[in-house]
Amino acid sequence: MPTKLNAKRTKPTERKSRFSTPVNTEALDFIQAIEIYKARKHRPFPSWTEVLLIARSLGYRKVAEPTALPTGPDDEGVA
Repeated sequence: MPTKLNAKRTKPTERKSRFSTPVNTEALDFIQAIEIYKARKHRPFPSWTEVLLIARSLGYRKVAEPTALPTGPDDEGVA
């Protein structure tokens, strides 16, 4: 019987955060990029400018007019 330590781990494509909000693959990629940046730069918290640089490094570009920010926990900010 395999134990938790011996079980093969796979990267989840979607998981729940501690607040039960779905975290999709795109969000996991962003989180991973932030963690890699923090480790390489030896910084516990990147500045907002650095966060923007990280997002741009993943290919994000402003291509549409701004929309309203999400207002509650159920809003994902996706049209």
